[in-house]
Amino acid sequence: MKKKHRHIWYCNDWQKYIKSDDVMLQKGLRIHIDSNVDSSVRLFILDFAKWLRKEFEFPLRVNVYVKGDYRIKAKDGDMVVGTCWKPADFSAYPYIRLATGDYNELVDERGEDGAMWAILASFSHELTHYYQYINNLQLTLVGEERQAHAYVNRILEAYDLSKNRK
Repeated sequence: MKKKHRHIWYCNDWQKYIKSDDVMLQKGLRIHIDSNVDSSVRLFILDFAKWLRKEFEFPLRVNVYVKGDYRIKAKDGDMVVGTCWKPADFSAYPYIRLATGDYNELVDERGEDGAMWAILASFSHELTHYYQYINNLQLTLVGEERQAHAYVNRILEAYDLSKNRK
């Protein structure tokens, strides 16, 4: 018999580590978009964030900084399209940074829809790291990346289904 895996975005193990009744604790998903981000990308990300807030719980505030840069520098110095900073404890808030400056190149390669979905894939990947963090999952770095990669399709398929029902 195949073992059924829990969906970590719906997992509430975070309740063991984060006290939701703490009035000082900020919750939610906050989006901060630089003024140089393409307006179509801006609207697409905001629509996705609206759906995320309806569908998932964000018990510890996560700020998402959407940059118009081609790439952003990760803590290890690599130039990447997305990062998720996870503090050592829950007294500080995690944050995500996304680079969207390659949007026009992505449009040339994949078309407008493909470009938008590629950006949302990066967003979903980094949010999976947020859920790994708040649920205190003990994974290797390779395991974290594999799980984040696997969740991209699950999240984007659910979002696409929700859009097609309207």
